[in-house]
Amino acid sequence: MDEQQAKDESSGEAGRVVRPRRRHATRFVLWMMVSFPTFLLLLLLAALYVTHRPLPAPRWAIERMELGINEALAGSMQVHLGGAELVVTDGVAPRMRFLDVEIIGPRGQVRALLPEARLTLSRAALADFRIEVEAVRISGASLALRRLEDGTLDIAFGSEDAAFRAATPESLAQALTAFKQAFDAPALAALQRIDAEGMQIRLDDARNGKVWQVSAGRLSLKQDAARLAVTLSFDIGEQERMPSSVALSLNTRKHSNEASFGVAIAAVPARDVALQSPALAWLGVLDVPISGSLRSGIDASGAIGQLDARLEIGAGALNPVAGVPPVAIQGGSVHLTYNPADERVSFAELAIDSRALRLRGAGSAQLRGFSGGLPQEVLAQLSVVDLRVDPEGLFETPVQFVEGALDLRLRLDPFTLDIGQLQLSYGQDQISTSGRVAAAADGWHVALDFGTGHITQQRMLALWPLAVVAKTRNWLVENVATGELRDVRAALRLEPGAEPQLALGYGFEGAEVRILGTLPPLLDVSGYATIEGNRHALTVERGHLVAPTGGRIDVADTVLVVPDIRMRPAPAEIRLHTQSTIPAAMSLLDQEPFRFMSKAGLATDFAEGEARAETVLQMALQKELKAEDVRFRVTADLSDVRSDVLVKGRPLRADHLRLTADATGIEIAGRGTLSGVGFDASWVQRFGAEHAAASQVTGEIDLSEAGLAALGITLPRGTISGSGTGQMVLDIQRGAPTRFDLASDLQGMTLAIPSVGWRKAANEVGSFEISGTLGAPSTVERLALSAAGLEASGALTLTPEGKLASANFDAVVLDDWFEGAAVLRAQGAGNPMAIELSG
Repeated sequence: MDEQQAKDESSGEAGRVVRPRRRHATRFVLWMMVSFPTFLLLLLLAALYVTHRPLPAPRWAIERMELGINEALAGSMQVHLGGAELVVTDGVAPRMRFLDVEIIGPRGQVRALLPEARLTLSRAALADFRIEVEAVRISGASLALRRLEDGTLDIAFGSEDAAFRAATPESLAQALTAFKQAFDAPALAALQRIDAEGMQIRLDDARNGKVWQVSAGRLSLKQDAARLAVTLSFDIGEQERMPSSVALSLNTRKHSNEASFGVAIAAVPARDVALQSPALAWLGVLDVPISGSLRSGIDASGAIGQLDARLEIGAGALNPVAGVPPVAIQGGSVHLTYNPADERVSFAELAIDSRALRLRGAGSAQLRGFSGGLPQEVLAQLSVVDLRVDPEGLFETPVQFVEGALDLRLRLDPFTLDIGQLQLSYGQDQISTSGRVAAAADGWHVALDFGTGHITQQRMLALWPLAVVAKTRNWLVENVATGELRDVRAALRLEPGAEPQLALGYGFEGAEVRILGTLPPLLDVSGYATIEGNRHALTVERGHLVAPTGGRIDVADTVLVVPDIRMRPAPAEIRLHTQSTIPAAMSLLDQEPFRFMSKAGLATDFAEGEARAETVLQMALQKELKAEDVRFRVTADLSDVRSDVLVKGRPLRADHLRLTADATGIEIAGRGTLSGVGFDASWVQRFGAEHAAASQVTGEIDLSEAGLAALGITLPRGTISGSGTGQMVLDIQRGAPTRFDLASDLQGMTLAIPSVGWRKAANEVGSFEISGTLGAPSTVERLALSAAGLEASGALTLTPEGKLASANFDAVVLDDWFEGAAVLRAQGAGNPMAIELSG
């Protein structure tokens, strides 16, 4: 029994040893069953790491991944995978590579094609048997977008209601919210970055009928638990045009509406920049490249923040309408801020540089009349700190201002610039401008009005375009010299196919005006000038000239008129009004082209008195003028006239005489006295070689015994009583006595020959003619009388003292009692005439 008991005990001990060994084996088997797939996965990852060979995923796995991704995207979009591969690269970072990926929008449209998308998986998640994407790298993506006519960008995140309308701040905030919500999807929650390169995007812009092609696109997206940052850069341009460069950046907080945007552009056409923001719409009138940066954002309330833009304007042109002659621009810059809440733009800096224009300014603008998210009208107030205008060949020297203010309204379609007021300053010069500039298919339409209180003539001529009424401008340059112009008003009108129209009015002071090169200049002239239509007129209100022989000649009311400034050379009419002494006036009229006094053989001081004259000159405005090229006419009022030389030896006096002269001759007419004898007559001197030494006086003279005696014709006492008038002609011959012819009807005169008992009553009419010479002594070569039954003709012989010596009548008829010849002889003072009759 003991032996058996020992065996049993031995057997129990053995059993206790065997049971622990079986439990360890079971645990090992279970561990191997669980760990083997992981071990195989590790071995697979090690093999993939060593070999760098991708492991293609089976179709069923791709479908499961596709389903999982789309469930994770929660309907914001859908993904279709063409293929998938597992790759392990340096760093033992497992990556999934998806091939031929299609991203499909909620309405079923294909948004993007991705030839390849690489997903880096989280190693920590894999250790917990979870798949989380840490990074995505995309190469060669192609996208197709469309912007509708109302400005809507045809992209949707989650629903059609979240469509992004580029022109409205509200939709931008909605689009940003939808964009961030997309990254809240479980599949993208662990995503740290997305990198894309080689992106190609086609944008059909229905709003302006253009097709844009984005090339060489580069995208970088980074996110963490708090922030999301995106940068996108690409080249863009219309098809068949050189591309421009654009770089976009976005930084936003995950659980806040706050976001900041940034855009950097290089050589983007201005018309394209103008479409991106209401504040930039005015750039659409420029055909230039734009470079620079724009920054904006969204605040915590979701409102769009202030836009800050710093832009450089490249070389190009102002060209708002096709077919309009462009205005060249060399460059410029603008720094502006835009507050979308009140639709107001502030310009911290605005600069334009070109051969024709340089502008430096600042100011603000109110945007109005929005359509499609863009304004149609801009109301602006600008301060000008530097303005230089110098279109090639337009001005003699560049026009420059150092200060100014501008109020304007710009309508973009059709392009119309209304200038409410433009005030410009340069030193003491202040110029105001208003008007309109419009562009249409047929060209530029310009209507501008200018004004200034005072400006120097040199400055005005600098502002006067050389090609606008150039002949008139040249005449002013050559003939008008003044320091100050006042109350200057100008209106410029330019219409396609028509000559420029300039209306100009200005006053001037202290001017020097030269009418003709042969005449003395007008000095210290004040007045005003106008250009209306094609007519130019200059009026002198005050001024004088110095007579060639000395003395001051006042020239107030002198007028220069150019009837048609379009003609080349332009004709001109000058009305020279003068007031001076008669010698001063006559010395002026003895200059070329007149030479009146020299042609008449008279000295310029032939008479004393005052002269008020109007000289009308008609000529062409050209440098080389001959005397025959100038037509002239002179009319003058001579007052208080005194002359002892006009009729030699016979003093002439007159209160008022009228002088007229032209190229054919000179005439002085009016009432006066000659040797005390009243007359109403005119003196005429014809010009020309045949008239050089002769002139003539014709008119009416008072007749009386004393009057005839004053003229050197003395008749016996009692022969004539009373007074009458006679028609007189004086033929003045240089170097010879003046011949006279006198005829009268004897009305009002009583004639008598007491020795024969003949008498004519005063109320009877007769005929009396007498002719001879006036001098020392005078002569009576013919005398004829017919009155009261007496017919007589003959001549008188006068003594050296002018008294009657004898009267010789060849034929005498006295009533019925005598017919024959008669001689009357003087018999001394107080004695009757002796009569000798012969039958």
